[in-house]
Amino acid sequence: MPKQKKGGGRHKKNKMKMGETTRELLFAERSQVYGKIESILGDSRFTVNCLNDGKTKLCKVRGKLRKRAWMTIGDIVLVSLREFQEKKADIIYLYNKKEVRDLKIYGEIPNNVTVGKIEERNKKEEIVNDIFEFDAI
Repeated sequence: MPKQKKGGGRHKKNKMKMGETTRELLFAERSQVYGKIESILGDSRFTVNCLNDGKTKLCKVRGKLRKRAWMTIGDIVLVSLREFQEKKADIIYLYNKKEVRDLKIYGEIPNNVTVGKIEERNKKEEIVNDIFEFDAI
């Protein structure tokens, strides 16, 4: 096989890592809960709705994830609770769609949880369409 001549150092490093697409599924431990991002506040802060109790917490992204994992509204994350602050927590892990599907299969998160903004928008449209009935003219 000829030596690769295209691209810089990062291009070559990324080509070597192409096979590494799966990662080990991380489950919640003690003082950790699953949450869903509700809004983005800036400065790596988010409001997260905890899936176990329904409470909303102000969460900060831990340093290892900053500028490595991009989070949007509707993403499922693993939140580490703080013992000394009830309303604040830390985001320690971001789940992708495949991992969320696996968590639903294992029964870790409820089946009615949707991932992403688009699925939520479609769900809201279905609810609105169920409320109104139109008569044919």
